[in-house]
Amino acid sequence: MKNPIFGIGTLGLALVLSTAAHAKKVNGEVTHHYTTVNEWIEVVKPVCYSVDVPVYKTITRKGNAGGGALLGAILGGVTGKAITKDDGGAAAGALFGAIVGADQGSKLQTERVIIGYNKSRECVDEIVWKSKPIRQYSYSTVVFQLNGREYNIEFIRGENY
Repeated sequence: MKNPIFGIGTLGLALVLSTAAHAKKVNGEVTHHYTTVNEWIEVVKPVCYSVDVPVYKTITRKGNAGGGALLGAILGGVTGKAITKDDGGAAAGALFGAIVGADQGSKLQTERVIIGYNKSRECVDEIVWKSKPIRQYSYSTVVFQLNGREYNIEFIRGENY
């Protein structure tokens, strides 16, 4: 930004450049110089993605009486033999186990199974840092001519400008 020097600035410059005997009016040009600095700012950014959400259904199946009877007979026979230490006890245990296993195996079985998927959108906040350029005052220069010579002076302007 270029501004002509007027008023107090001209007077101050004239006083500085004058001899003790007299003052001379000098016109000049002031240029303010700026630099760009980066300020880092925190930005919250939502990040969204698609997820598969399982769809469940409870189904009922007829039980397996034969499988239950076989498993019951094996477990009953082993248990009967262990308790009685006799083959007769093993036979009775196998018979009893087969009856209980067939009864339990023939009951309706319910289970929850996945029958498909629905798409769902889920979002989370993510923090990212972004650079924000800021124009900042650096220094000023005044250029003027006096007695046929050009002068270029750097200075820092006051706080109120």
